[in-house]
Order: sequence, then C-alpha cells, then structure tokens
Amino acid sequence: MSTVKTEKRIDFDTLSKNIFVISIPIVFIIFTFINPNFASWYNVKNIISSICPVLILSAGLTFVLLLGGIDLSTGALCSATCVLTGLHIAQYGNKFILLMLALGVVAGLANGFLVTILKMPSFIATLCTQSIWSCVALVCSDGSSATIPQQDRGVIAWTNVEFLGLPVLFWYTVVVFALLIFFEKKTATGKAIFAMGSNAEAARMSGVNVVAVQMTAFLLCGVASAATGVYYALTIKGSVPSIGDNLGLMGIASVAVGGTSLAGGNGSVVRTLFGCAMIVMIRQGMNVIGTDAFWQDIIYGLIVVLALVFNSDRSLTNRIVK
Repeated sequence: MSTVKTEKRIDFDTLSKNIFVISIPIVFIIFTFINPNFASWYNVKNIISSICPVLILSAGLTFVLLLGGIDLSTGALCSATCVLTGLHIAQYGNKFILLMLALGVVAGLANGFLVTILKMPSFIATLCTQSIWSCVALVCSDGSSATIPQQDRGVIAWTNVEFLGLPVLFWYTVVVFALLIFFEKKTATGKAIFAMGSNAEAARMSGVNVVAVQMTAFLLCGVASAATGVYYALTIKGSVPSIGDNLGLMGIASVAVGGTSLAGGNGSVVRTLFGCAMIVMIRQGMNVIGTDAFWQDIIYGLIVVLALVFNSDRSLTNRIVK
C-alpha cells in the first residue's frame, strides 16, 4: 500500500515539475486552431519581442521568490523608469539608461533594507514602495503618456537595428538573461539564495551572510525592474505611467508557472523563461482572439492559483511564504 502511494506521489511531482513544458505546445496548438494567424511569423515575432521585458523583470523577481519573499513594487518601478526614460533620454542621451539602472539599485536596496534591517514582512514593505513608485510615475508624467519628438529620436536610433531578423533589444535581453543564469549557477551568493530559501537558519549557521544575500536578491530585482522600464521606453519611444500596472502579476505568474516554489528554495531562472513564454503566449493568444482586457487579469490570477497547486512542495506543507 505504501509503495503505491509513493509511486503516485512521484508521478504527481514529476508532472508538476514538467507541466509548463507540456503546456506550451498545447496552448500554441489551441490558439492556432482558433485563429490560424496565431502561428504566423509576424505573430511569433511579436510573442518573442513581448517575452523580452517580462523575462527581464521575472528573472530578477525569481531571486526574491527563491528566498520565499515577494516584491510587489516591480511593476510600479518599471512604470517610473519608463516615464523618466521617455521624458529625459532625448535630452541626456543614452547615458541616462545607466542612471535608471542606478535608480533600480537604490530601489532594490531600499526594499532590502526594509526587509532585512527593519524586519518588515516583504509583502508589506514592497506594497509601500509600490505606492511610492506609482506616485513617482504619475507625478513626473502629469498622469498622461508622452512620446519622444521625432526630431530627437536619433539618440535611440540604435534600437531599430535588427540582427538575424530580431531587434537588438532582444539580444540585449539574451545577454542580461545569460548574466543572471551565471550569477545563479556560478556565484557563491547565487547558491546561497537557494540555501536560504530552503532553510534560512541552517544557512545562517553554516556561515552565510544572511543580510548580504537578501539585499543582493532585492537589488537584482530592483535593477531588473528598472531595466524593464527602460526597455519599454525605448520600444514605444515614449513614456506610459501605467505600463507596469499588470507586470507585477505577470511576473509572479511567470515565475510560478515556470516551477519556482513560492515558499522558496526550489526553482531557477531558466524555468522562469518557460513560464514567461507560457504567460506571454496566453496573453498574445487572448489578444488575437479578442478577449476583453479585464478578463485577461482574471485569467492571470487563475493561472497563478493553478501554478501554486501544481508547484507547491507537498513535503513542506507547514511552510509559509516569508
């Protein structure tokens, strides 16, 4: 009897870990059946381009979730940096991008400080900073979108370059993603994030600098969120103060669907890539078949719930998200 139960548990765990791989081609086939244009190269190229900003944000968010924490400020910070970049890059040039990345560092460290030094729950801390960055986006933009004047777009002309049929910003995303994989797999801090997510007290007793590791995770998340805002500003050649409104949920959904446990300690940036592909494909598919935007948010929420059902570690039933 016990053998049968073990085999069923193993089969379910195997399904949970690979459900996103199985789902991607199924979803693609379903949307193609509904609307054959979904499989066109033009639409596939749009899907690839749409994955890029979500992937940058979600990959950075993965490190915080691997700790068992949460960062709700990612979308708001993305909106703020999109607004600031869209309004000022023409005046200050491409070096302004570095300033936005530095702002991401500051935002990430601020979140880390609230969580690690002031001992605030990450949910509450980042909910507060989310409000701050949302206000920054609205105040700086006067609540309205703006475009970079046509005569000033020469400074970002490099974003129009394509290589192998894909825009240069796609390859920029590839480089950023590769660096995050390297950090996760090859650095001591990257490995310590997994150790802390699995058992923070054991990691502390083994000599891990808990504060430094947590601060680094939030820092990477902040930089990734800022970089996402810059990406959007360069892509749309302007600023939209609400552009990150849905990104927070999309990022969490992407990480969860990719198989990263929201209780921490289990997952990877590579798995987040597959989660992003799944989420963006669903979003693009709903756009192609004309699904109402309000229903899209409901579907994202249901995806997160289903992902938690499949990806929860049933050997750690008493653990809670930190």
